[in-house]
Amino acid sequence: MPCLLKKPSLTTPGIITFTHNEVLRGLPKKSKKVKQFLMNSKKHNKWIFGVHIQGDCSNFNFWPKNNWESFYMWSNPSANFLSNLQKEIITPLTCVNFLPFKEIKSTPNKIWDICVISRPSEIKRIKETLLIIKKLFSLKEDLKVIFVVPDPRKLNLGDKVYLEQQIDRNYFELPKLLFSTEQLKNISFISSSQESFGNFPISDDLMHEIISKSRFVFLNSHKEGVPRVLIESFSKGVPCILSENLKCGLNYLFNEENTLFIKDSIQMAANQIFFGLENYQKFNVDYLKIQREFFDKYNKPKLKKFLLGFIENKDNPENDLWYLDDLIFRLACHGRKHKMQFFKNEKLFFEWISIVSDTNKEFNEDFIFQNINSIDNSLIDFFEIKEFIKGKIIYPFLSSLKSKLIIILKKLCLI
Repeated sequence: MPCLLKKPSLTTPGIITFTHNEVLRGLPKKSKKVKQFLMNSKKHNKWIFGVHIQGDCSNFNFWPKNNWESFYMWSNPSANFLSNLQKEIITPLTCVNFLPFKEIKSTPNKIWDICVISRPSEIKRIKETLLIIKKLFSLKEDLKVIFVVPDPRKLNLGDKVYLEQQIDRNYFELPKLLFSTEQLKNISFISSSQESFGNFPISDDLMHEIISKSRFVFLNSHKEGVPRVLIESFSKGVPCILSENLKCGLNYLFNEENTLFIKDSIQMAANQIFFGLENYQKFNVDYLKIQREFFDKYNKPKLKKFLLGFIENKDNPENDLWYLDDLIFRLACHGRKHKMQFFKNEKLFFEWISIVSDTNKEFNEDFIFQNINSIDNSLIDFFEIKEFIKGKIIYPFLSSLKSKLIIILKKLCLI
């Protein structure tokens, strides 16, 4: 679902952001009707549209700009893939810059050595994380670990759930095989069902408490967008354990005082983490600086000032109806109950536009979806079929062909 930042008034346009996934693979890419609406809305000064980038786009030589796009949100405005855009239309503010303001202090009272906050997927390298924890127990018998990994499985899919939802079944099958009874006494698994209890089944307050009472937060993936868990950790003075190969929009924040970088080798990673635990006093996170940079109290005025710069008819637009709360979730389209990105059904998009255009009060996803009748699916998605063929057949074939040609050329040179 797009994110409404400002409702249109009689004299000024409204403001909406899309996630970059929606722009590249969703309705703005697939639907002619949606594209036409976006272009006409900009032309007639009805809406201003932006793109909230929340993933690694370094594979692009440049951003594939559409005529209806007016501004961009990404943590590094100087990134190579944005070099074709004017710097003044890019803000470094993204969803993670809008953590709800709270008086948070670092606490020396720790319960867990390591807190793993992740998803059960291969891209998160959850299997490797479990194997590292297993090795760590051979170095530190009294190790205490907590896993916060919500369970996304849809039970009606049966055993097909792992393939269809791209879930790494190792997270659910390895723990009892890997860990002894004594070791399991020292590990907590909070893996509540998202199907039953919503996409965020653990309350923010409980999550904050768990992070605050952990020595390290461990994220083992190689690719992230702007991972919120790292900011939440730093804002509480908690250092992080990260793969040295992690690429994300927050790399500029990491240093030897707030981050323990580990190798991908299971044994080496375990050794490095053990050393970090034994020398924990060397870590020092400037949590007050992080709070100033990432709390919504400080950044909502900055975002509003940035957005006002795109409104040509400045007839007191700052007094219009703005929606700048809960942006940590809304900008990234992270709904608590619903799938919030629109990819397939253009009717769903236009129902949403009608609702946000007519309402004059605060609203949440309950209000939106009780008035929407459509769902985001279609019988045949030719765009996704095309992308699947490109990603799984054409690109691997060309890559394999290139490798074979290189080998042949090397052999010819040797001859």
